[in-house]
Amino acid sequence: MRGAWRITKARGALGPGEHSVLSYALAAGEGVHCVLDDAAARAEARRLGVSFTGTLGLVLRAKAQGTLSHAVPLLRRAVEAGLSLDDSTLRRALAAVGEVWSG
Repeated sequence: MRGAWRITKARGALGPGEHSVLSYALAAGEGVHCVLDDAAARAEARRLGVSFTGTLGLVLRAKAQGTLSHAVPLLRRAVEAGLSLDDSTLRRALAAVGEVWSG
């Protein structure tokens, strides 16, 4: 993929999934917005100028746009599956869309 060479510097810090997402974003060019939760992948996206959001941002956007009726159940499942977000962050974020997190 064109541009994938730019990621090799951080390859050791990235998993194959994150590397693939960033490679695709670089090859596709403008208009690609990635979903990245891994800290190293987010740092590399910033370095490369790749637009991204995290799972929390994606869920909050869906809730705010009316695509998702309730964010808490989805985020609870994501946290149970290993998404690393602290209760304070979840409380603040969910309050912004009218929901309550009870960690």
